[in-house]
Amino acid sequence: MFLLDIERSLNRFNYSRTISQQKIINAIIFVKNVVYISAVTTKSYVTFALSTKLFFVTFDFASQLKSSLLQHWSIVQDYKKRCKDDIHIEDVLHGNVLRTIDGYSTNDVSLTFNTDGVAIFNSNAKKSLWPIIVTINELPPNLRYSRKNVLIAGLWLSNSEPDLDIFMRPFFEQLRRLAKEGLQLASGITCKVFTVCCCVDSIARCKIQQLKQFNGYEGCSFCKHEGTLTETKQIRYKYDKNILPRTQKDILNAMALFRNRGECVSGIKGISPLITLPKFDIVNYCPVDYMHCVLLGVCKQLARLWLEATNLDCYIKPHLEHIDTILESINPFYECSRSPRKLSERKTWKANEWQNWLFVYSCFCLKDVLPMKYYDHYCILIANVRTLLCNLLNDSVIQQCEINFQKFVQEFEILYGLEHMTYNVHLLLHLANCTRNFGPLWAFSLFIFEDINGLLKRYIKGPKDPILQIAMRCVMAHKRYNLNGFTQCQEKVQMFCKALSMHNRTNTIKSKHPIQIPEVLSNQYSKQSFFVQNNIFYNRFFFQPDRIPEVAGKRKRSDSTFSITANGKKYLWYSKTNIAG
Repeated sequence: MFLLDIERSLNRFNYSRTISQQKIINAIIFVKNVVYISAVTTKSYVTFALSTKLFFVTFDFASQLKSSLLQHWSIVQDYKKRCKDDIHIEDVLHGNVLRTIDGYSTNDVSLTFNTDGVAIFNSNAKKSLWPIIVTINELPPNLRYSRKNVLIAGLWLSNSEPDLDIFMRPFFEQLRRLAKEGLQLASGITCKVFTVCCCVDSIARCKIQQLKQFNGYEGCSFCKHEGTLTETKQIRYKYDKNILPRTQKDILNAMALFRNRGECVSGIKGISPLITLPKFDIVNYCPVDYMHCVLLGVCKQLARLWLEATNLDCYIKPHLEHIDTILESINPFYECSRSPRKLSERKTWKANEWQNWLFVYSCFCLKDVLPMKYYDHYCILIANVRTLLCNLLNDSVIQQCEINFQKFVQEFEILYGLEHMTYNVHLLLHLANCTRNFGPLWAFSLFIFEDINGLLKRYIKGPKDPILQIAMRCVMAHKRYNLNGFTQCQEKVQMFCKALSMHNRTNTIKSKHPIQIPEVLSNQYSKQSFFVQNNIFYNRFFFQPDRIPEVAGKRKRSDSTFSITANGKKYLWYSKTNIAG
């Protein structure tokens, strides 16, 4: 049963090994050109393809989608009904795309997909994994972004970037079939599937749309801005309120001209595979990702200008030590998954650290440090992004944010100069329109997809055939989540499948200040006056004492301990200081 489940779930995937005298057959193997391998393919040819590692995996995505919908169908129906009655823009279902798309009915669902490269080996930076990750928009956010409801449709592992036309072809074939025929969920219920959002970063967006990259002329995916060549020989995007937006018709006409002429037309340098998807708008259905645009883009760029641009009035590097002191003195918030780190370590900050900096820390860290005109300009960015992340949006609020973003970009050029008008700054002009189409910024950000990329990396347990390891564990995880586990397998197999998600996610806090535990904890180990415990798990956080530097060759722990007295009072000992609870 275990092998048959995996065999049905892996579509067109073939390798020549024998497991319990059975083979997993039917694969797509990429060797110079696309070769479709069937059950009658010779064993020697398949073995050759495996030895060269030139193949990719595609899953039976339709069966994954069906099992997920069957498990949550009543929740999907309730959520769609509730969203239909809302007057605010709170999610993807409230956006213009799903409200205006033709043929979208009560029993239909829509999908968001992503693909991007992620390095999986520290020793080989060129080798990257490209998964196709899919989410179901009709699920409530708490279920939609749960790992067990995120679907994997394909895997590519190679030293080079994939040919997206080849890699996406099997997945797009399944999407076309699902849009035309639908899924039979129950007697009398046919669910058609609409693909409405390709959520990728700027580099992947150019590749899948077959557009010039943003560092070339006419490289914007959303408007006809030609770009300006600066003295440093770089393309920058000067503010111009008269730039016309791109349309689906413009893109298709440019692709037709490219096919006839064989040369780039209006930034189009090829035929995008997205045109094969029914009712898919190449321009509007590929929104801006605020994680890369705002957090890892504009915020990171502003911090670099403030601390490195000595020719600007905003140069504040002499105050860097003061800012670091403030950040180190902050006790972490429960909502923050990471403790604040020094601004001097910003090159290693993650996206959620930049998010905490933007919304929480930067306002008071820069208050008396950054010149007022730069500080007020920066507050425009904070206010607008915070507003577009809220759930109670309407057309008037979004329109006001659009006006404010135009003001921010226009003043950015005045304050920092044309040479710093990067593509990420230009993309701020398109954030409001993306919010109209898909709801708040969190509804089409890449945070969940980056999380799944990290999960797939942890599926690799050894150096041999990493793509096969990921594929097998993806199938087992999906079966366990949606089909009540491998009930007919051996006990060892069941325990292994259960252990795939048994990792307890805890946050580690390193604080220089005493922390009071507000609850009385009972002493279950001793009847003495108190019991000393070195490590404490409390409220999802892990408290651990610091280590004292070696003295005379001996390594000692600090006296950061937790103790409880006999009368019920609690004490947190820190640096020989007794703090009564």
